[in-house]
Amino acid sequence: MTDLNKNLTDQLDALPWRQDFPLIVVDADEVLLQFVMGLERYLQAQDLWLDLQSYRLLGNVKERESGDPVSPESLQVILRDFFATESLTLAPVPGAAKALQDLTARATIIVLSNIPHEQRADRAANLASHDMGYPVIANEGLKDNAMGLMAERTNGPLFLLDDITHHLTATKDRLPHCHCIHLIGDPRLHALVPETTPGTVRVADWGDAKTYIETILNEQGF
Repeated sequence: MTDLNKNLTDQLDALPWRQDFPLIVVDADEVLLQFVMGLERYLQAQDLWLDLQSYRLLGNVKERESGDPVSPESLQVILRDFFATESLTLAPVPGAAKALQDLTARATIIVLSNIPHEQRADRAANLASHDMGYPVIANEGLKDNAMGLMAERTNGPLFLLDDITHHLTATKDRLPHCHCIHLIGDPRLHALVPETTPGTVRVADWGDAKTYIETILNEQGF
């Protein structure tokens, strides 16, 4: 077993599981929490800014005075420091808490977040402060591996909600039965990715996401 798989398995083993219950796996940044708005506030204090010309950070985080993009190495440091200092301060995506609260009677909800493991507790605390006190799993890289491990623990319908298309497509390739939902909380970012990715369902907001999930649960008798 690789170190990554052991880390994920250890986190998953610590959770209670309901084998015959649906499982809704939810990303945090830009799905539950307003990551970009928080990052913009942080960058402003560092004399940097985020140029929202495309749906990526590399090349779009720039020095305020020169307008030059920061290097990949500098961006890694910036993001590390951002998560270390701001993980408790991010605001919720509108509608997320209410939608998930309405779904808790019908499904298990887990947050799968690509956040440094050291900030896992802060992420969970931040979500709990916004009435989203669900288990948080810290992941690295693509999410299809973690989704595969979780799929082994449920016989019910499986859902993944994420703002990043390659997490959704990798999961769909690995788990064709998974309902992959593309949700981007910030309307500015939503507009940067107008197309629907094959194999995924594109939703405008949490109201649409909840309606889609409830439809699948009703159809499958859950």
